[in-house]
Amino acid sequence: MGFTSWSFGPNPQDVTDTYNFIAQNSDIYTEHIDNKIPWTAWISDTALPKAFVDEIAFRKSNKIAMDMLLSISLLTSDRSDLTEDFDGKTPDYTNINDEDIVNAYFKHVDYLVSELDPTYLVIAIEANELLLRSPEKWEQYQLLIAEVTRDISQKYPTLMISESITLHNLFEPEFPDID
Repeated sequence: MGFTSWSFGPNPQDVTDTYNFIAQNSDIYTEHIDNKIPWTAWISDTALPKAFVDEIAFRKSNKIAMDMLLSISLLTSDRSDLTEDFDGKTPDYTNINDEDIVNAYFKHVDYLVSELDPTYLVIAIEANELLLRSPEKWEQYQLLIAEVTRDISQKYPTLMISESITLHNLFEPEFPDID
């Protein structure tokens, strides 16, 4: 049975209790990183934001000795565009698969994998929602994720990689059929 490290409460003790519960009651767990990406730092090769480095260091310091699934989001919470940077801005791009974006996302995924050493990787969370919410970006997304997946697979050949999709729009569609 598996659990996510997403805490049941906002206090530091809640987070500690969550990790302790997982360690005692789970066979596998998920580190779910579904917030900002330090796009500017990755694109310009500058220092990563302290908040980001601290978050990953905390997760690493609490790593549990069992299989881990690392889930990373590339997209906003409504899955319609690239997620924002730590300054609150979405990176400038012409196409989602612009070279700067592809390289930055590779660096982001590579950093997270190297720091957290997961057994499994979800390289994009709820990817199908982009097709539903911004279909004009779908083909570019597929090119971006294929390139990053290929490069991560080459660097980490034993890492199992996938993308996640949502089911609610398959069972109770919010959108009409898309060809």
